[in-house]
Amino acid sequence: MSSFFRQTQQLEDADIDIAEEDFMSPDDMLLDPAPVTRERVTDALKIAGETLVDITPVIGDIKAATELPEDMRMARDLIEQGYSEGDIIDMGLGGALGALSIAGFIPAGGTVADVVKKGVKETAKSRASEQTKEMLERQARISERAEILAKDRGILTKDVGTQFRGRNVPQGQLHRAEFSGEPKQKPTPKVFHGARSMGTPRSGEAAKYESTMFNFRNQYIFDPLFDLFADKESKLILKGTKSADDIIEEQGYGRFAIPVGERDGSIDVANVTFKKGKDGALDVHFIDTDKNIVEKEAVASIPASADGNIDYSDIQSSLKEISNTISADARSVGKKRIEAIREEGLSPFSAFKGEAGLSGPVATGEHSELKEQMMSFSRDPLVAMKPGFGGGRTENIIYSDLPRELTRDMSPDEYVKAANLVTGEKKVMPQLSQGQIAYRLPKSIHLEAEEAITNPELLDAKVLADNPKLQDKVQRGQDMVNDILKKKDTIYTDVQYPESAEGVRQMYNRTREVLNKLQSLGQFTEQYGARGTYDDLLETLLDDNKSSDFIYAIQMLPKNLPDGQRKKIATSMRSILNRMATRSIAGAKFKAEEALSGISDKDLSEAVFSTKRVDVKKQKELDDAGLGIFMDGDIDVDRLGYKDLKRLLFLGTQKMNRGGLASRK
Repeated sequence: MSSFFRQTQQLEDADIDIAEEDFMSPDDMLLDPAPVTRERVTDALKIAGETLVDITPVIGDIKAATELPEDMRMARDLIEQGYSEGDIIDMGLGGALGALSIAGFIPAGGTVADVVKKGVKETAKSRASEQTKEMLERQARISERAEILAKDRGILTKDVGTQFRGRNVPQGQLHRAEFSGEPKQKPTPKVFHGARSMGTPRSGEAAKYESTMFNFRNQYIFDPLFDLFADKESKLILKGTKSADDIIEEQGYGRFAIPVGERDGSIDVANVTFKKGKDGALDVHFIDTDKNIVEKEAVASIPASADGNIDYSDIQSSLKEISNTISADARSVGKKRIEAIREEGLSPFSAFKGEAGLSGPVATGEHSELKEQMMSFSRDPLVAMKPGFGGGRTENIIYSDLPRELTRDMSPDEYVKAANLVTGEKKVMPQLSQGQIAYRLPKSIHLEAEEAITNPELLDAKVLADNPKLQDKVQRGQDMVNDILKKKDTIYTDVQYPESAEGVRQMYNRTREVLNKLQSLGQFTEQYGARGTYDDLLETLLDDNKSSDFIYAIQMLPKNLPDGQRKKIATSMRSILNRMATRSIAGAKFKAEEALSGISDKDLSEAVFSTKRVDVKKQKELDDAGLGIFMDGDIDVDRLGYKDLKRLLFLGTQKMNRGGLASRK
């Protein structure tokens, strides 16, 4: 057996349990007490690169590049961006790079340059064709634990020679890459904010424009008209009509003018005069002040009333209507929000005058739940693209780097107190440390992977449309979301004979495709694995009012499929999804529960989705953990939490694929 085969087998068979305490937590880092500035936030990239080692456990085996663990996904992204092997190792990602090679996403004996030329997806394909099916399946079962295995377990010791912060870096066939002795910074996590109002002018601009226009109309329309009709002694309008001849005689030259508003917010005036029209009407004409002539064509004609006079209110309405017609609409006046952010950055809350938001035409900047002035961002760009936020348009999205050490994790208990969710208890906001500018809200409560920013002006906010590569990535993710939402409604209704063998096959494949695309959304999130959109779409799929086709297919497939592997998978997936639908996946307690953390993916996959009989010992182990396995193979998931169910859903989605490999479309 070759060294490569032996290493892979060792990884597969090893019982690995790496504690989070083995790694540096961002909360352990001390911040410089110097004042925080926007420049310091940008400079914190260097701090992040030198101090952070981010290892986030990911549920599920590696089946495709779309489902790589966080550090491995980051290393993969860096490869595609053209970083060298040495650069990636200097960032502390040597282990991830080695694991990518072992898992088949970098060709054995090849270089990063090879991958750059072909792309990770194409490389994985060619790698697949070179290996036997057995080998590929073994590689596919290597999870994130393999990436950090060499730290102290002695596996892959033949290729270990580099030490970085106490971590052995398995280099595999990447023997030409060496640690330079000088750590480099990792790419910093990005956060995204979307608002449909980004393409409209700022609310303050519109308010200023409307206020100025009101003053101009008073000065050039309403006040002169009042003086024209008012009694000279009492200064009151005693009679609301005048003859056209009297109005023309008393108007005075240049006394009346029409305010004209421009799109840049400026306002000018166009002088007008009154002339006698047909049938006693009062015609309004513009005056060309440059040539000192009256335009021949009337811009408006105000008809006389029954008594032959002109009504005061008709003149007022007509002149105001002319002004409205030839002026820019207040909603289009001034610099667009996105343009202002591009040029000026985000404003501090002290200067915030209100913008169009989710809660109404003028948002106050107050967080809807925490009732504090905070601006909501998400680590998942597709959350920012949601209809209620960016409206599905990348043009409405801004983003910023947000170094991890500048945020404070808010626990579920802290969130309950901060949001004042318990009647009778006092609201308590947890304190930020010196230099921190954001709260990372607990995902057990907030599916949006939200960062609540207290000082948005300190972010180096950028417009997504100014970064075509990132914009394209987000757009591809949104296209996949749209495709999921479309295809979930055609799983059953578009099948001509759904209960026939061919119909059942079509329904199974369509259900699999929806779940595959849902799971593949992870490739469009940023480096730190936010999955807000996955959870949000999962809620939609489990809502009978929104996804009746998908739910019907989930219920019917186990009944109509013939006995065998697919029927077993479909039956277990039905149990998992039914449980997720009956328990509120938005509930904090349910979202935080996890019972199966001590059970390996391999054992779970075989017990839940395989037709193999589970032995008594393994059955008891699973039952003690919270997963019931009955004699007929049915499963009891009532004691599991959301994390457990989601993990099983991931594994089941992977099992639904032919050959066990996830398709990346």
